[in-house]
Amino acid sequence: MAQDYAKAREWYEKGAAKGGADAKAKLEELSISDAFGAGRYGEALRLQEALLVKVEAAETEREGKPGEETAHALDSVAWQALFAREFTKALSVAERAHALFPDDLAIETNRAHALMFMEHGKESKALYFAHKGKPISEQDATLWERAIVEDFAEFRKAGLTHPMMADIEKELSVSP
Repeated sequence: MAQDYAKAREWYEKGAAKGGADAKAKLEELSISDAFGAGRYGEALRLQEALLVKVEAAETEREGKPGEETAHALDSVAWQALFAREFTKALSVAERAHALFPDDLAIETNRAHALMFMEHGKESKALYFAHKGKPISEQDATLWERAIVEDFAEFRKAGLTHPMMADIEKELSVSP
């Protein structure tokens, strides 16, 4: 089914105007997607960071501390930071997400990417090859190496490349 973002935005705005928290959150996510899709990566990052603050505050209030929801929100910030070419931020945020939810391999992908773009070749390669053959998560059966190659394809579409990418794909035995 074709997606109609304008219609979705209209409905979310109506729900948000009536005080709907879910509609407000979806509207924020839609704004992030719009900015990212338009290549406004710095803006998408700032919006994602603002959403992270809300997610962490809500989870901390509800659970007494940040946890899995905050880790996933941090992971989204790390992803946006990679595209905004803020690699140091991507790494620090991904490491915080990993500390909160260490068994999530999706979070590890962004750590590996940040290390690569920061020219920490040995560390990034160790991380890239440590999880070969493992599913990304219990909810996502995508294998680690397939996720890495898909991420690399997204980077390339955005003009973000690194010489190690082709070597990593080759060593992971997965083609783009």
